[in-house]
Amino acid sequence: MNLKSLVYFSLFGFVSFNGNAQNASDELLKINGVPFTVGEFERIYTKNLDLIKDDQQKNIENYLDLFVLYKLKVAKAYDLGLDKRAAHINEFDSHRKQLAEQYLTNEETLERLAKEAYERSLYEIKASHIIVLADEFVTPADSLKAYNKAMDIRNQIVNGKDFGEAAVEFSEDPSAKTNKGDLGYFSVLRMVYPFETGAYNTPVGQVSMPIRSQFGYHLIKVDDKRLRRGKQTVAQIFIQNKEDVALVDPNKLIMDDIYAKLQNGEKFEDLVMQFSDDTTSKANGGKFGNYDPGVISIDNLDDEVYKLKKAGDYSKPFKSQHGWHIVKLVSEDKIPTFDERKIFYKQKVQSDSRSRIINEQLVAHLKKQYNYKENNKNYSGFVKFVEKNVTKPEYLKRLKTNNELAKFADQKISEKDFSEFITKKGVNFAAITPIVNGIDHVYNDFVSEKILDYYNNNLENEFPEFKNTTKEFKEGLLLFDLMETEIWQKVKNDTLGYTDFYKTNLNKFHQNEAINGTVYEAEKKADIKKAQKFISKNLGKKPEEINGMLDVNLLVSRKGKFEKNNKNLPKNYVLKEGVSEIFEQDGKYYFVVADAYFPEKTLELEDAKQNVIYEYQQVFENQWINDLKENAKIEINKPILNQLKSKYKQN
Repeated sequence: MNLKSLVYFSLFGFVSFNGNAQNASDELLKINGVPFTVGEFERIYTKNLDLIKDDQQKNIENYLDLFVLYKLKVAKAYDLGLDKRAAHINEFDSHRKQLAEQYLTNEETLERLAKEAYERSLYEIKASHIIVLADEFVTPADSLKAYNKAMDIRNQIVNGKDFGEAAVEFSEDPSAKTNKGDLGYFSVLRMVYPFETGAYNTPVGQVSMPIRSQFGYHLIKVDDKRLRRGKQTVAQIFIQNKEDVALVDPNKLIMDDIYAKLQNGEKFEDLVMQFSDDTTSKANGGKFGNYDPGVISIDNLDDEVYKLKKAGDYSKPFKSQHGWHIVKLVSEDKIPTFDERKIFYKQKVQSDSRSRIINEQLVAHLKKQYNYKENNKNYSGFVKFVEKNVTKPEYLKRLKTNNELAKFADQKISEKDFSEFITKKGVNFAAITPIVNGIDHVYNDFVSEKILDYYNNNLENEFPEFKNTTKEFKEGLLLFDLMETEIWQKVKNDTLGYTDFYKTNLNKFHQNEAINGTVYEAEKKADIKKAQKFISKNLGKKPEEINGMLDVNLLVSRKGKFEKNNKNLPKNYVLKEGVSEIFEQDGKYYFVVADAYFPEKTLELEDAKQNVIYEYQQVFENQWINDLKENAKIEINKPILNQLKSKYKQN
């Protein structure tokens, strides 16, 4: 080892070891009194071992030098307080949050829900619904009352009552009065998850049992289920409704005439420009900006588009609430596989109401793991306090008690903690009936948040790989900040330093004699002479233009900057600007066109500044590293090091 303060531990200072008996927790070395284990060194050493071809780089003692220097730099960064900078904290926290997401998700559940969403996405459901409202806070008795009402409506429908009429009469969705509960076609991720599940699981032509969502109880009648098409580009010709008292709709006559023109071979895009009233799509051949079934509110549009089987097909004229349309299928993409869309659906599931399922499963697991216990007596007292005082101003501020509501792991949840959560969320229990249901609902969210926060904050303790990964990232950030602070910025700002370095190292900043231009080569002398003559008259043209104009098949050119004695230059060529004579060499013929000539000289500081700063930075950094080593005390456990070398057959 080439560290000045290197001290090997005496064999007698350690318990004796037998052969290669070695644990990851064994101490390999100390740096300024801080111990580092075999496990930490070996994890970094073996990380990319299979990719390293150079045996010198695999040498454990050489790698230990690098490890020591790495740790010295990290320690220096901490000494300078770089870990406390706001920019460092924000970047590290952002990275940790991303990394933690995979630990905060039940991967098996996420995969199942993502695949379910994809498989549902292959179909479109046409459905109607009736809702009996019952939010999450209603009493069990009121919830049962709403359920029974939904069942009574369903029984009437099963016994012959028209679903649309029932929707108008009974549904508590105001829009049902006009649309009879008809939702049209929709696909996955458009409805809340329980409703979506009910719709996809109900056979066509049947009415579901009451489906509970956070809004109430739904009766769903599935009218149709069809395969979904790939992503489509659709264009239209549109004639807007105009007030007219005539018995015959003049817009239909216009559209019939346009349809006849299409059938006679006139271009769809030309007719769009001539007749369409849709100013937003007119300039783009009638194309919708982003057609997606169920999104654009034009009556009959989705049905007419669905009938179009291949690109180029167009519909017959049809009427909507806005006017008359003819639609054309411009293109249709192939439906991607689940593997191609897996990431998309995983992200959607995590931001959808399904995410609650994932969280609930994780929280349930953690409650068992952390031995979660509730204090029912204290919780009942809290509920009674809220019910009694909820109408009083800032009533929660009067609750200063630290009575324990629950505990898990080494954590306690107090009434005060829950009160602060309620205040932060701005929950008004006075507006909820019954109050106890509202408190229960908010308390469940509160406990889940507390448990997940605790789990998240302890990931490093529970998962060694997470701890190692975040530690490496943090140290990588610190090393970058350290180099930026201690080396790069200091060198860049040290004008006097790099100027003196330039003056004392002028030989490093020397420009050799060179040209910038093109070397031409040909097998036949007649070809090269023809090229030289032509180029002499057409200086400034690009080599590819020259080759095309000359019609010389075997003419080869190399373009760039060439220093004296470059192997691509002909022997005996004297570097100078312009077109050279022809040279014969090794059975081939050459000449050179030099656009610019650079004489041999020492570069001025301004011209060489980038290289000067780079070279000076190497010297500055080496001196900085030497100073770092000079002040370090490194103690290496020789017996453990020898065992490690033996393990990797480096004795």
